[in-house]
Amino acid sequence: QILHGVAIDGVDFRMRLRLRIRRFANDEQGSTMIEFAVVATMFFMLMLGIIEYGMIMLTKVAVESAVVESSRSASIGSIAAGCADRVCSIKKLVADKTMGLVSPQSVVVDSKVVSNAAQASPVVPDICLDNPSVPYPATCTVWQDNNPAAGYQPPTAITAMSIGQPGQLIEIRVTYLWRVLFPMFRSYFGTNGVLTISSSTVVKNEPFDP
Repeated sequence: QILHGVAIDGVDFRMRLRLRIRRFANDEQGSTMIEFAVVATMFFMLMLGIIEYGMIMLTKVAVESAVVESSRSASIGSIAAGCADRVCSIKKLVADKTMGLVSPQSVVVDSKVVSNAAQASPVVPDICLDNPSVPYPATCTVWQDNNPAAGYQPPTAITAMSIGQPGQLIEIRVTYLWRVLFPMFRSYFGTNGVLTISSSTVVKNEPFDP
């Protein structure tokens, strides 16, 4: 009887265990919260990604617009209101077109005279990573290397010589540093969370009084 009782108890225990497992498997309490947590995480990641990518595209459009406006002004020798020369006009036009960006101080304009449209573009300046608020200091310890020249290469100042004389071909480039807004995307955009957005165009200076 003892053995028989043990056997009965063993069978009864297994039956109770199966019933509990079956009841647990069929229990839907809390499943909605779990499903929401999974779906909501994916949804918010998708929405943040759309916001980040959309702002990058808007920034690219602003940079391209700045290049078009500044190159046109430079090619016809136009002087903007409040400026005394073409260099000031180009800088002012670029600043006006990019003033709505997150960090207008990260905008850099450079130019050079070229012999033909296929000539190499002005190099994109290196980005200093020492201080995020100062991307282009005179000296730098750690930087993002964007050009083949050795060492840290900050942007060169645009000059009257670099925007050429009447009849010369010039290339103007506008570069902007986009710092990724959401940390989870910093490994997917740019380097160290910094994406370089750059646009350039080649125009021929028209006859004008320099």
